[in-house]
Amino acid sequence: MNTNSNDNKIVKSVSFSKLDPMDLALHAFAMRNKYFSTYIKRLIQRDMENGQKVTENNEPMIVELLEENKKLKEQLEAIKKIVSE
Repeated sequence: MNTNSNDNKIVKSVSFSKLDPMDLALHAFAMRNKYFSTYIKRLIQRDMENGQKVTENNEPMIVELLEENKKLKEQLEAIKKIVSE
């Protein structure tokens, strides 16, 4: 059994262009936080909340968002297929 903790994580990277002054400013601002990953997750959480606190009790909303995300991915794949024909 593999107990590697990375098997239990989804890792996404964020890039900042050294040539874009706004990207440099965003990077500098973000790096003021000790834990970059936690900072980014809280920004996403705020975006999800849109004025409502997100908790485990909001599971139906989270499931709905995941389903919507799945549908959007399917639509994107259908569009890619049509464009490539």
